[in-house]
Formats: sequence, structure tokens, C-alpha cells
Amino acid sequence: MEPSFDHAAYIKKAHRFLIWFGGIYALLVALLAVPFVQTHLLYLHKARWPLFPDFAHPEKYGIAPQKAANIKITTSDNVTLGAWFILSDSFYSSSYKSPATPSTISSSPLSSPSISSALRLFPTVLYFHGNAGTRAVPFRIATYTSYTARLGANVLAIDYRGFGDSGGTPSEDGLNRDAHAAWKWVIDHGADPEDVVIVGQSLGTNVATRLVEDLEVESIRPRGLVLLAPFTTLAKLLETYSLAGWIPLLGPLRSLPYAQPKYDTKSAIGVCFPLAALFLCLIAYQNVKTDIVFAHAENDFDILMSHSVELFDSLLEPLLPSPALTDEQLAQPVSVTIEEWTKFRTTERQRQHVRENMVRVEQVGGLGTISEFKKGAKGPRVVFVQSKWGGHDVVGRLEGVIDVIGDVLAVKRIC
Repeated sequence: MEPSFDHAAYIKKAHRFLIWFGGIYALLVALLAVPFVQTHLLYLHKARWPLFPDFAHPEKYGIAPQKAANIKITTSDNVTLGAWFILSDSFYSSSYKSPATPSTISSSPLSSPSISSALRLFPTVLYFHGNAGTRAVPFRIATYTSYTARLGANVLAIDYRGFGDSGGTPSEDGLNRDAHAAWKWVIDHGADPEDVVIVGQSLGTNVATRLVEDLEVESIRPRGLVLLAPFTTLAKLLETYSLAGWIPLLGPLRSLPYAQPKYDTKSAIGVCFPLAALFLCLIAYQNVKTDIVFAHAENDFDILMSHSVELFDSLLEPLLPSPALTDEQLAQPVSVTIEEWTKFRTTERQRQHVRENMVRVEQVGGLGTISEFKKGAKGPRVVFVQSKWGGHDVVGRLEGVIDVIGDVLAVKRIC
């Protein structure tokens, strides 16, 4: 006789599991409400990956001999940053002779005069990485070498304050100072501002955008801005972020009274998570006049592609006819008259028509979708690469994405 299924015992176990799971979740959220914990989880600067890094020898991590210099950069508030300057493949191959080659060279490709020559003769990528780890993380090194090879560009990659071998403690203002110090270093050593491409990945997209915005205030315009897996605001990122790609971290809190997505000071989440008011990237992006390339992967489960879609749409919005109804009116459709609805539908058709004529969309086999528009006759180009793959960390080194960057920003060997 087969044993009967004990429904009561099953329900009891499920109930016990839900209680434990809910308790763990509540404890996690409570910990996240502590500013000290928030700071460390936002930056993850104490996650020293790889362990015991040897920054003095980039060759240990696969970079060619005498191709990368381990340098120190001092910020305006006297914080010392660790960084690597990596030569363009084209410059390196013309300056370095391997030990197997029966010839000598007059100077090292990493001598100060050689670095200055590389900066003058070849474009340079100023690279700002995401949170956690250091400049020696393998996927980041693979990105640097992809740029030195396929773009023929030099790369300066810094570790923000508090990361790697850099001093200090990270903060939004501190990271902005670090970016300015990195920019000053490449310019002081011979780079032309118009030959510098500023690249940010994940957290680094805000750092890169703020730098470009500040430079433009001083009437300085770099060659371009590249944003890999960007986010609109930190508040929206908290709203959509999922642990391991499937556990919504703060999503359940949205059902609480006053836990509004705006994350203002009156909301439950806004009070518990004051850092959500930082990194207002959406506002900064609106002000940029430099050519922009977005790249985001469909399978990015850390920062959803919806962030890049919203950013692209927000840059396009000022060029479209104004909507006939506000978001508040759409949230309460019963208060809208028939005449207002008729006008709304007519305006939406006009907006769609203008968008279709303004935005060029191309399907690229093996890569994804490329959308592009220009902000006015003399305005910057805005290009959005929606990649089918690449995840959060690899999208920036996909050859298809790098080729788009090179084509849009005309990054090529200068001499």
C-alpha cells in the first residue's frame, strides 16, 4: 500500500521556509539601511580581485612586456591613485623589439618621451571601470587590450580612490576628482583633448558622464563618450536590481506605503537609502553635447537594458512634439475628457512619425540592433547598440561593439 501524502506536513514545511526566507530578507534590507553598509555595497571597493595583485608588473596578467606602465596620479585633494597606461598596439609594435629579435632600440617604449609620442600620435581611451575589483581584473584587462588592438588606441585605466592600490575612500565627489586627475594626466603628457575617448562601464558611466559635462562647461570637448551598461539613476537601479539576476532586492518594498520609485526624502526607501539620491545620471546625460555611444546587452541581469532604452529615449524626447497629456493625467484616465484623449492619440501618432524619420535603425546579424539619431543639425550623434549578448562585463569588448565605437567616433590611427 502506497504511503499517503501528508499535506499538513508539507504546508508546515513551506510555511517554515517562508518565515526563514522572509526573516533573512528583512535582515538584509535592515543592513542595507545602514549608510556604512550602503557605501561598501555600492562601491564594493574592499572586494580586492584578484587577490594580492601585483600592479607593478602588468605583464603578469597577460599584457606584453614594456607595453603597460604602472603609474601614480595625484588628485586635486592630494589622493594618490594607482593606474596603468597601456600603449596602442601600433605604437608598441613600432617601438618594441622582442628579445628574440637581433636588434636594439634606443629607448624603452615606456620612457617618458615615448609615452608623450604615443599620446600625440594615437587616440587614447580614458577608461573608468565599474564597482568591485581592481584594474587587474581579467575581463577588464581583456577590454584594454581589445581597445589597443582593434581601435589602435592607448588606454589609461585608473583605480578610483579606495580601490586597488589607490588611497582614500570612495564617494561620488571623490570619483569625480579622480576622473579629472586622470584627464589632466593624459593632457599634461601630450594628448589632444579631441583625441581622447572617455569610456565608462557600469558605475563608471556616471564618472565618465560627469567628467564630460564638466569639461564642456570649460568649452573642452573630447572625441566622444562611450557608456557600457549605463544606468539612469541609482534610485532606479535599486528598484530594478536583482541578486544573482533573479531575486529582486528592493522590489517588494515598492508595495509599502510611500515607497515611491522617485526615492525622494518622503518615501520609505528614500529615507532608508539616502545614497539613492546620488548618481543622478539621467540629468547629467541630458546636458552632454559630445557624441555618445551606448552599448548594452540583452542578457545583462545586473543592470537591465531598460536603463539604456530610457536614456536613449530621454535624449530623443526634446526633439519630439510635446505629449498632449502629462504622466499624472495618464495615471488617472477617468479625469481625461474625450477631446483630450482625441488630441492625445493624434499627438502620439505625430510623435511616432517624427521618431521614425529621425531615428535610423539597423539590424546587424550576429550583434543586435543599432539605433542612431542626431541632436539637431550641428548637435552630437547618439548611437545605441543593443547587443544580443555580452552580459554585464563583456559587452564592451565585443568586436562588433568596438567597431561601432571606432566608426561613430572616427577613432583611428592619426599618423
